[in-house]
Amino acid sequence: DHCSYEKKLKNDLRSYIKSGEAGSQTGTFAERWEQKFHNAETLCEFIQKAHEDYLGKNHDVKGDIQHIISVNHKALLGVLEVLAEKRTERLPAHS
Repeated sequence: DHCSYEKKLKNDLRSYIKSGEAGSQTGTFAERWEQKFHNAETLCEFIQKAHEDYLGKNHDVKGDIQHIISVNHKALLGVLEVLAEKRTERLPAHS
């Protein structure tokens, strides 16, 4: 059963991404996350809380796809924020 679910999830996720619908998704856990990612710890905290949110819900393919897209999008933005913060820390001060 689990392998069949994962196969359907993979195929439906691929179709969802290719359709362009993934870019317009809103209203999920990740979009409600207000904290900025200033370091790896805040990014890891987000991922842990997103996982806890996922575990607390009923699962179906559509909901899992929305969660996957939302969390991965926010995590990728978080990685970019952390890198930008690190870059800013390393820039020399101007006098």
